[in-house]
Amino acid sequence: MKTFVIIFIALFAMVSCTPGKKSEVQKENVPATASSLHVITYEGVLPCADCPGIKTKLEINPGDGTMENYTFVLTRTYLNREPDNVFVEKGNYNLERGFDDDNDATVYVLNWDKNKEEQEFFVRFSGNDSTLVQLSTERKLLDTNLHSLKKQ
Repeated sequence: MKTFVIIFIALFAMVSCTPGKKSEVQKENVPATASSLHVITYEGVLPCADCPGIKTKLEINPGDGTMENYTFVLTRTYLNREPDNVFVEKGNYNLERGFDDDNDATVYVLNWDKNKEEQEFFVRFSGNDSTLVQLSTERKLLDTNLHSLKKQ
């Protein structure tokens, strides 16, 4: 009887340790999707009313390709303003197809899930994925030479 109890305890100990090891192996073997690793970055200097410009970096993460996982990080550095000249904003974005006469353009709506006052708009015209152009709050095209970010 004692032998049976010892064997039972030994087997129980071996079995109880096994699932933890399996889950660790499973976690290590789960590959990250290519889209979750692919952050698209655009940078440039946008106009500023009372400083030389706003160095702007927009990082777009497509997540897993679903709208719920579209996220962005927008970093603005106000030039020649010290201290507290860097502002970082994180949020969600949405994509809209078409702008003016360009049916294949893509409009990035930053903070689409917030009030209109907090939303920002950028457009990428078809055939030119290397440039994002900032739009006004009314979604009107601004001076493309002054309001552009370049893909890095």
